[in-house]
Amino acid sequence: YRSVFRKLQPESARARVSPEAFRRNVDDMVRWTLEAGGQPLLLSPPFSEHMQEDHPTVGEYQRAIASVSAERDATMVDLQPLFVKHPDEEVYFPDMFHFNRRGHAIAAEAIRAAVANFR
Repeated sequence: YRSVFRKLQPESARARVSPEAFRRNVDDMVRWTLEAGGQPLLLSPPFSEHMQEDHPTVGEYQRAIASVSAERDATMVDLQPLFVKHPDEEVYFPDMFHFNRRGHAIAAEAIRAAVANFR
């Protein structure tokens, strides 16, 4: 019964954390990192076509990360463009959410390249 009711709610109502609250949380973490003298690295996660269809608000979370990154001049690695170069089955486990070995390798290389540019 609960799962049926959840499916009838708008996507924004089903979010565990609203995009606005998520953005505030990311901004706080980046601010605290900067205040502590650290250099933040934000990862904007990729989402498979399946996840984007089932959860149309995921783009709002990606945009929130990009917005905080720009406003705080924090390094961001956007994994979406790297993952869309591959069929979903090549980079995700069958749940189309968690990265498989190839997906982790792509993410790790992008993170390595970003960290190599840290001052």
